[in-house]
Amino acid sequence: MNRPVQTFSIARTAVIATLLLGVALPAAAQKGKQPAGPPVTTQGAVKSNPKADKGQATAEASRTEARERKMAADVAKSEAKALRDAAKVARKEPVALLKGVPMTKEQRKAAKESRKRYEAEVRELDKEARQNEKDGVRDATATARLEALRLKERAELRALLSSEGRARFDENVAAYGRKKP
Repeated sequence: MNRPVQTFSIARTAVIATLLLGVALPAAAQKGKQPAGPPVTTQGAVKSNPKADKGQATAEASRTEARERKMAADVAKSEAKALRDAAKVARKEPVALLKGVPMTKEQRKAAKESRKRYEAEVRELDKEARQNEKDGVRDATATARLEALRLKERAELRALLSSEGRARFDENVAAYGRKKP
């Protein structure tokens, strides 16, 4: 009769020992080996991994380069938008300058042909500005070219007019210059 109780006791002890070892072994393995002696000091300097330093430097260089590219693209975009706005004004300008100017049929026809010709050139500059904006390219001469085109068109339109028409045209130019485009 003693045997079943003894067998049960042995089995119970074996299960408890297994459970204790199962919990204690992973905990001991996670602790790792403690260094002998006091902790290592570096007198204020931090020792780092050279590979990690190189990775950090590369990442910082990439971020700096990306910021510079974005700033250049933003500048190109704002310049292209300014050029598009100026082109829009250049397309509307001849109509505003000729408003109220007395003209003959031949003068109207010549003015219309002149406007069409310059409109095509302004449209080409506008198209170029849009492409430059897409590509992120800056074109510092585009605004100057557009302004030269506008002045050339003004001079050509003015040359078509009679002296009375020129006086009214000059008044319109002065008034147009005061308005915000």
